[in-house]
Amino acid sequence: MTFLGEIIKQGGYKYFPVGSLPFLSAEEALSFIINHKTIIPFWPELPLRSEKEFMLKRTEEALKSGWSGYTTDDAAGFLAFSDYIAREKPAWPLIKLQLMGPLTFLLFSKKLSGTFSEKLKLAQQVAVAQIDWQLGMLSSFDGLILIVLDDPALSECARLADSEKASLRETYTFLYVYISEKNAASGIHCCGCFVPELLSFPTDLFSLDFIVNPPDQIISSVLADGWQEFFGRNGVLAAGVYPTQCEQDHQEAITAGRNLYIRIREMCSKLSPASVLLHSATCGHAFSAEKWLNSLYAC
Repeated sequence: MTFLGEIIKQGGYKYFPVGSLPFLSAEEALSFIINHKTIIPFWPELPLRSEKEFMLKRTEEALKSGWSGYTTDDAAGFLAFSDYIAREKPAWPLIKLQLMGPLTFLLFSKKLSGTFSEKLKLAQQVAVAQIDWQLGMLSSFDGLILIVLDDPALSECARLADSEKASLRETYTFLYVYISEKNAASGIHCCGCFVPELLSFPTDLFSLDFIVNPPDQIISSVLADGWQEFFGRNGVLAAGVYPTQCEQDHQEAITAGRNLYIRIREMCSKLSPASVLLHSATCGHAFSAEKWLNSLYAC
């Protein structure tokens, strides 16, 4: 499989999209994605359109017996995105898919019961079902597919018991191998506080919040070996340096984000000159003003 970083360079991509957009129609969201060519193409989640579009509700639907895939009620953006690819066959070298990560589902869903291990096993099964369905719907796509596990609760994994941490790492290892065997790349998005344990999780991409967490806390000398190993196996870092919503002057926020990105890039280059980074907002844009999106992704 061609390395993710090489494909990112090939496509001229600059921005990593977390997943959600503030549009009420899938057509508007798809148009935004198509017209912003420096953003990795992705299927847009549209929570403002319907509460069923929220990641947790959609994942709980996938937990039900006999689940046969997303619908226009809970993933209109995915269906519009997959239809566009099947119909137009865009020459994109890369697309990004996403689903709720297992720890967030385990901790926030009231539909799960049992021990930590039992709930984690169900969360893994639900993740596999969604991975299979998403990939099946996009079987006509010829480029590389990046599948990102959106798991903000990973910021809390330091509070887990050692046995629970080990089980969670095993689940992520299983999902990483499973995705790799589908000839796809995998990623982890975790907004909120960074925990060093994340570096032990196998993945091709980390999407992390550098506004909540100072760069020195994430790219620290203590963690240098972990980051060198990550970049050494061609891992990609999506640096969350822009706010998801912006009430201040847009240009000031963009300039601050770019300066933060430059600092992070310099720190990573010292660890690995070949490191590949992407710009990103800290989280999804479900509640962002469209003016902010147009300013942020103008180039």
